[in-house]
Amino acid sequence: MEQEIKLPPPYQKSASHNHLPPPVERKNKGLRGCLIAVGVFFLLGVVGVLFQDEEEQQTDQARQTALMNRGDDEGEMSHDHVWTIDDVPMAHLENAAEYVSDPEHYLSRDEKRIADEYLARLETECNVQSAFIVVGHVKNADTYRFAVDLGRKYGIGTADTERGVTVVVAVEDRKWSIVTTMAVESELPDILANDIGTNYIVANMKKNNPPAAVKQSAEALFNLFDTGSVFIGETKGWTVKSLNLDSLLEAGQYMLDMDGQLNSHMRDSLNGILAHYNQKTGGQGICLLLEDMAGEPRTMTASISAHLKIDSVKVPSFVMVVKYRQPSSKHWIIVYNNSFEDKVKKPLINAVMNEQLDKNLEKGQLDRGLTLAIYGLTEKAETNRITAFAEPTSFPDEDNDEQEQDDSEWYYDLIMIAILIVFIAIVIKLGGGSGGGGSYSSRSYRSSSSSSRSSRGGSYGGGGNYRGGGASGSW
Repeated sequence: MEQEIKLPPPYQKSASHNHLPPPVERKNKGLRGCLIAVGVFFLLGVVGVLFQDEEEQQTDQARQTALMNRGDDEGEMSHDHVWTIDDVPMAHLENAAEYVSDPEHYLSRDEKRIADEYLARLETECNVQSAFIVVGHVKNADTYRFAVDLGRKYGIGTADTERGVTVVVAVEDRKWSIVTTMAVESELPDILANDIGTNYIVANMKKNNPPAAVKQSAEALFNLFDTGSVFIGETKGWTVKSLNLDSLLEAGQYMLDMDGQLNSHMRDSLNGILAHYNQKTGGQGICLLLEDMAGEPRTMTASISAHLKIDSVKVPSFVMVVKYRQPSSKHWIIVYNNSFEDKVKKPLINAVMNEQLDKNLEKGQLDRGLTLAIYGLTEKAETNRITAFAEPTSFPDEDNDEQEQDDSEWYYDLIMIAILIVFIAIVIKLGGGSGGGGSYSSRSYRSSSSSSRSSRGGSYGGGGNYRGGGASGSW
C-alpha cells in the first residue's frame, strides 16, 4: 500500500534574511537531535556506572564480612597471583578424594568437601573423571585455553575410556569454562555445558558467591551424567535415566507414550510409521510424549539426543519430544542431525511442526497433530514428497522484504551509529570494564584453612583428548 507523501510549500527566499537551504537545515536539525540524544544516554550511562560501582562495593563488603566470619585463623589471602597450568596445584593428585583445586581459599573446608563428593560420585558412578579449578586470575584471563591445556597436560579422564571434564572458574577475571574430552562430547554437548555455566556459575558469581557456584555446578554435572538433567535438587517428572530408552528401542518401540495419553490403536499406528521409516532409511526417528519432564524441554531433548548419539549418526535421524498435559501444558521441540536437515530442510521442518502439530495441539487434537507431523516429516525425508497435506511452498523466515531508504536517512543513521560507538567506548572505559571481559580490582580476603591432605594421592589416566568441546562465558 503506497503512502501519500505531503511535500512542503516551495521554498521562498526572504529579502531581509538569508535562510539556509532546506536540506542543510534538515541535516543540522538531525545532527542536533543526535547530539541531544547521545548527551542524554551519556548522562544515564554515567549515573548507571556510579550506581553499579556502589552496588559492587556493597556486595564485596558483604562477601568479605562473610569470609571473615568463618572463624578461620589463617592470614589474609591476596588474589593477585596469575596462575598457569604449570603452577596451579592439582588437588586430586595429592588426595584421591578431592577434585576441586582452590589454592586461594574461596571455599571453606565444608563447602569444598560437598563439591568433592559430587565429583567423586561422577567418577565412581558415571565413569567420568574431572578437575575443578577455582582461582583468582589465569594467564591472559583465558579460562578456555587454560582448561584445554590443563586437561591435555594431566590427561584428565578415565584410563580406559578417556571420559573427562575440566572446569575452570577465574573469579577476579570474571571468566569460566567447561571443556570435555571427545568421549563425553555427545553426553555433555556445548548447549548443556553452557546451561550449567549460565545457570549455576554465572548466576552465583553475579552475587559474589563462589562456594555456591562450585557446589551447584558440580551437582549439575553429576546429575547430567546420572539422570540426563542438569537441574539440581529434587526432580519431578521424567529424566533420561528413568525413561530407560535403550531397552524400549531394543524392543522396537519408537513412539514412546510414557504416560498413556494415546489409545493403543493410535500408539501402534504412529509406532508403525516410525518403524517403517527407520527400516527404510537406516536412521533413528523417535517421538516421546510426556506429561511432565524433570527439566526444561530444550535441555531434556538435548540430553536425549546426546544419549542416543543422534549427531554422530550418518543417516537422517531425529528426536521429537512433546510435553502435553491438558488443559494448559503444551510444548514441543525437535532435534535432528545434519543428514535429516539435508533431506527435509529446516524451514520445512519448522513449517510442519508449527502448522500441523502446534495448531492441532492448541485445538486439543493430539492424535491428529502427531500423525500429520510424524508422517509428513518421515515421508519427506524418505521420498522427498508429502501426500498427507499440502506441502508449504513459502516460509516466513525466508521472506526478504526489501525496504528502500532515502540517501539522507542512511546519512543520519551512519552518524548516529558512529556517535553511539564512541559513547559506548567511553562508558566502558569509565566503568572499568565491569562485566564481559573485565576484571575485579585486587582485594584481600580472610582465607579459610585448607583441608588436611591424605598421603595417598589420586591419578589421571586419560590421554588428554580435549579437542575444544564445551562452553565458556563471563559475568
